[in-house]
Amino acid sequence: MRIDSQQYVAFLEEVMASYPKVDPISIVHNKYPVHHSLKVKKWLGDNIKMSVFYSWPPASGDLMPMDAVFTDILNEFDAKQIRVHSEKDLYKEVEKCFLMLTQKENYVNSLISRIPLQLQQIVLKKGESV
Repeated sequence: MRIDSQQYVAFLEEVMASYPKVDPISIVHNKYPVHHSLKVKKWLGDNIKMSVFYSWPPASGDLMPMDAVFTDILNEFDAKQIRVHSEKDLYKEVEKCFLMLTQKENYVNSLISRIPLQLQQIVLKKGESV
C-alpha cells in the first residue's frame, strides 16, 4: 500500500509538530513518486522549517534501520504466510510482527551494527542497493 501526496503532507506536518524546537528538520527523499509530487514540492517550498537532502544516494534506504525492520516484517509475513484483507488487519499484523521482532534479544543493536558493512557495500556498488 502506498501513500498519496495528501497523506504524506499530513505525515510531514505531524513530524514538524513533534519537533517544535528543531530548525530545520532534515529529511531524506528517495525515488518514491509521492516524494516528487507537485503538492509535496509546494508544501516543502512553503515550509522553510523542512530541509530536504535531494542528492542522497539511491541506496540510502539500505542504511536506515527502520527500512530493515519493515523488510524483516515482510519476511515474517512471507514465512508465516500471513494474509490480510483490510487495512485494520494489516496494521494489527504489522504491530504483532514489530513487537515480536523488537523483543528479540539484541535485535535493535544488530540493526545498527549492520550499517557500517552496508555502507561499505553501497560504496563498492557506487551508490546502488545492496
